[in-house]
Amino acid sequence: MAAQTTTDLISELETKKLVQLVRVAETAECYEDMCLFVAKLIMLKCSKGQDLDVDERNLFSVAFKNVVGSKRAQWRTLNQGIDGADNEIMDKYKKIVEDELEEVCNKVLSLLTDHIIKIVDGNGDETEVFYCKMAGDYNRYLCEFKPGDLKYRKEGEKWYDRALSIAEVNLNETHPTRLGLCLNASVFYTEIFQDPQRGSRLAKRAFDASIEKLDTLNDASYKDSTLIMQLLRDNMTLWNNDGDDDGDDTIGFAVGGARDINSFRKAIDSNLLPQPGSLTVNGLLYEYYFDTKSSNAPKCDDLFYPSYCWARCNPLEFDLNEVDDDDDVKLEGGGGGTEYFMTVGLNSNIKQKDLKRKKLNLLVILDKSGSMESRFANGGGGRSKMEVANECVVGLLGHLTPNDRFGVIAFDNESTTMQQMALMEDIDVPSLRERILAVRASGGTNFECGYTDGLAMYDDAKHDEEYDNRIVLVTDAQPNQGVTDPASLMAMVDQHANDRSNYIYTTFVGVGLDFNARLVAQMSSTRGCNHYSVHSAADFAKVMDEDFEYMVTPLVFNVSLKLTAEGGACCIDRVYGASKEREESMIGNGEITKIHTLFPSKKSAKEGGTKGGIQLIKLKANGQGDANMNVQIEVSFEDKNGKKYRNEQSLCLEVDDKGDGDMVEEADFFENSGIRKGILLCRYTEILNEWMEFERLHRDDNALSVSGKYKEILGQFVPLFESEMKECNDENLQKELDLLLKLVGDE
Repeated sequence: MAAQTTTDLISELETKKLVQLVRVAETAECYEDMCLFVAKLIMLKCSKGQDLDVDERNLFSVAFKNVVGSKRAQWRTLNQGIDGADNEIMDKYKKIVEDELEEVCNKVLSLLTDHIIKIVDGNGDETEVFYCKMAGDYNRYLCEFKPGDLKYRKEGEKWYDRALSIAEVNLNETHPTRLGLCLNASVFYTEIFQDPQRGSRLAKRAFDASIEKLDTLNDASYKDSTLIMQLLRDNMTLWNNDGDDDGDDTIGFAVGGARDINSFRKAIDSNLLPQPGSLTVNGLLYEYYFDTKSSNAPKCDDLFYPSYCWARCNPLEFDLNEVDDDDDVKLEGGGGGTEYFMTVGLNSNIKQKDLKRKKLNLLVILDKSGSMESRFANGGGGRSKMEVANECVVGLLGHLTPNDRFGVIAFDNESTTMQQMALMEDIDVPSLRERILAVRASGGTNFECGYTDGLAMYDDAKHDEEYDNRIVLVTDAQPNQGVTDPASLMAMVDQHANDRSNYIYTTFVGVGLDFNARLVAQMSSTRGCNHYSVHSAADFAKVMDEDFEYMVTPLVFNVSLKLTAEGGACCIDRVYGASKEREESMIGNGEITKIHTLFPSKKSAKEGGTKGGIQLIKLKANGQGDANMNVQIEVSFEDKNGKKYRNEQSLCLEVDDKGDGDMVEEADFFENSGIRKGILLCRYTEILNEWMEFERLHRDDNALSVSGKYKEILGQFVPLFESEMKECNDENLQKELDLLLKLVGDE
């Protein structure tokens, strides 16, 4: 008779005896057997629709933590090397340990994502946070020895962000699970994403919030919470000493308006044709970092100083001989000779340590109209836009200080004041949080009513130079009552953004795949305004962790750059990121660009520059045969106090050596990686927007498909994009390549 195995032992056991066996294995320190037993327990309970109780959950954690912890320690020792050991044998042995570690981590992740998390999904409690955090942790462990696997990085970020969004809404600031989550997630952002600023911001916010509530700790959790707080403080000290500057510790600038293309990406992920206006140049550029350094632009002492970089390259050309002609298809460049580009680098003389936002009069205007009741499908967990919007508003509270003022108005066909503008220290935050989370969608969408009543709150708010005024409008932007036309809606926002007696700026937060991106893009194209799109509270928490201080602190206004070319050697052909109307106006005035607002933006030595720190201009050579184009550029702008600045620079752009406007392939020239990446991303944006316009003209449904010439165009663009991605040396561009591959069917 064959000997009985541990698998045989547990095959017929019920829950109670399984738990006993798990405890026996723990006592005997047989942790691999403990993992086997607890996995059986999880499968058994989840098959009945049951979650683990607290004790069982802790046994699950302990079992795999011991096994994985031991293997992580083994790997670290092997990875450091052992003197005198044969390197080839060491590498093979290390690979065996890595394979074993990957197998165990994936076993845990399968138990979590395929079973337990599905049982607790939507509970919004400590248990859901615990399991989402655990999923983030085990993806982090995988990233430690598989740093090139973007799948694990992406999954880790997803689960940490989801856990953070739930914890911020449902767990108090001193809860050990919330603090432990912030500790582990901040380590993930710092060590795996190599972004110590992001990690430090999360750690600092968690530490500061818990310090304020330290007197609320009970005896049971005091020791655990204070220990984690100490670890958060130790990590902040370490990371802040390491730093991540580019040598001068200054911030950069980025253009206002769109701050992401999330709505576009989510639509593609959901196999839907994205909404018009969801893919914008400025939104895409703000997702990337750009080198703005230039050898020919001397630094000045002004608050803002531009730098200029040049490039010349061949236009995009596609071989479409095998595809029927179609007059509706437009191609960038359209053939011809050399193309010339220039970037305006958006630099500042402000030290990162000196950037301090003012206190805020912050008003949230929350859209609770009937359209907000629709639910997310893919990637949204079946939750309604209203639920996500409510959680986003609650998440904002954690970024405010006791001296900030805060108010909330909700609107459908009429508005309701949920919180009059008041100092945060005077607001019953737990009660307000509960009331916000309880908001339900119904009725029409009268944007005018909500916005007008919101503005009235500022009549009572103290006009104080220590405070900035900002409205955060959370909406799917589908007005159907009151004023609905874009021009009138924009005029409302513009009027108060330019009221010098009391500037009131607006941030739009678009919710849902059907978010009207084009309307919001128009309304946010005025002074001091910007917009984001989110599809989960986790999306918004991530944005706020990274961007809140920058989002509410516009510093430079009414930027105008004018170009004069010697002998009329060149003129402006395109201003990427500007609307057609603004572009025509600028070109007519000889302006390179006209920017309403510059917001502070993060710089990173690791990422190679400033986040969103350029604007791309396309120049047209007038074919006068000169080897160079000499130009003079005049820049003027205002600071937040209305003080005007002006300076000029003279620059020389070298054209091709033949002097006839033609160009050979070897003559491609890019002054730095920033302009090369900018050209690539702007071409990507232009081609995809032309494809989406073509689809909308020729089809009535919103299903994702690529038809006509664009199947061939995108297929030919893929290798070009991949080649340029390697030249730019930015692995983040992989997500654009993956998207292109999905569209051409080569995932």
